[in-house]
Amino acid sequence: MNKISGRWWVGLLGLMLALPLAAVPLGRLEGPAGPVAVGESFDISVYADGVGTDEVIAFGFDLDYAATWTFIGAAMGPGFTDDSTLFPDTMVAGNIDPSILGPSGDNILLATLSLRPSVAGRFNFGVISNVNDPNEGLILFSGPPAADLTTSIQVEVSAPGSLALLGLGLAGLPLPKYRRAAVAPHA
Repeated sequence: MNKISGRWWVGLLGLMLALPLAAVPLGRLEGPAGPVAVGESFDISVYADGVGTDEVIAFGFDLDYAATWTFIGAAMGPGFTDDSTLFPDTMVAGNIDPSILGPSGDNILLATLSLRPSVAGRFNFGVISNVNDPNEGLILFSGPPAADLTTSIQVEVSAPGSLALLGLGLAGLPLPKYRRAAVAPHA
């Protein structure tokens, strides 16, 4: 084996050993466990996983949801400040105070989003981060410029319950009129 091919193999082995250690941050969504009812608000939580030992210092993303839904607002995860109004082309954005350490590892809650559907059906809900936009994606202290948070889930929206509809239907029916039997006077 010559020296060049030996170095190549050592370099390849080093790369193969380093790959499992390199964290690749991903976005993850957690929505309602079952169907949500038309007109009732519900929450979807946005998490970052795979951050490794680096620190999350900021994030930003847009939302993709059905036109029949209403976006009520976002509550930032622990330690994050809401920067959503600072970036007109980014729907949800947050950052960590530079005087504290940002979260690292897995299961990092970035934001909890509140929505209200107005039509029944099965819908896709998505978070989209354009990593070419400097205000979007997952921004790490010493990592790449921004990691993509784009991900989606399905949410089932159900019509009001059948018992509730039955109750509404019965409430609208006229009540039967009862007649009193004529009583003969006693003689």
